[in-house]
Amino acid sequence: MEQNKVRTYLFYAIGEILLVVIGILIALQVNNWNEERRTVSQKNELLISIKNDLSKDLDQIGIVRADFVEKDENGMYLMSYLNSDRDVSGFDTDRLRRGFMESNDVDEFFPIRLGYNELVSTGAANRIEDDSLKQLLFDHYETSIRERGEFLQRERYGIEVTDGRFAYISNLALREKVKSKYQQGDWVEDPYKELNLDWEKIRAEGVFSMYLGRLLAVQLSVVAHLDETESNVQEMIRRINIETKGR
Repeated sequence: MEQNKVRTYLFYAIGEILLVVIGILIALQVNNWNEERRTVSQKNELLISIKNDLSKDLDQIGIVRADFVEKDENGMYLMSYLNSDRDVSGFDTDRLRRGFMESNDVDEFFPIRLGYNELVSTGAANRIEDDSLKQLLFDHYETSIRERGEFLQRERYGIEVTDGRFAYISNLALREKVKSKYQQGDWVEDPYKELNLDWEKIRAEGVFSMYLGRLLAVQLSVVAHLDETESNVQEMIRRINIETKGR
């Protein structure tokens, strides 16, 4: 009878130990499940924040591209004169001046990084299930458009155009006056009319047309990259909607 009691107590003890172990394992599993749920929720919230940033990026890309296109068109109009033998009277001198003054004064696109920086700093980026989305995010935020050769070329050629342009505007006070009118958006009259440029001289010397031609050529590549970036942003928004289940 005593041996039976010992055996019974032993079974009870083992049973209680198993219950405690099972309880601990269940508690750990629940804790892990809750932690996983919090992590996924955090990742989704950050992706939604990034989606909002990307929507703003799309707006900015549109503005920058429109600025490029408008100023490229005026630059090309100026080139059509510089590469011709026609008299300047047959051209719109307002557009010629704009092409001369504005071709290299274009906006730049930089992505909004607030949501992405938090995604990386919290480690939530590792929880993204879509590998293609991870790669697109990395390319968009870590591979700066300014690191591309075309953009660096555009900056270099832009400096050449600026230096070449100022060679024909020797009056510093007039230059600053024109710049001020341009920045204030005074389009009631031609803001560059006072420049009174010698178009025949600019064309005959040929130096400015060489600088401008280089700039316009490389800016075509920059616009192409903007188009590619816009397409990638739209794809990221689509994939984020899938990743977050349309939240």
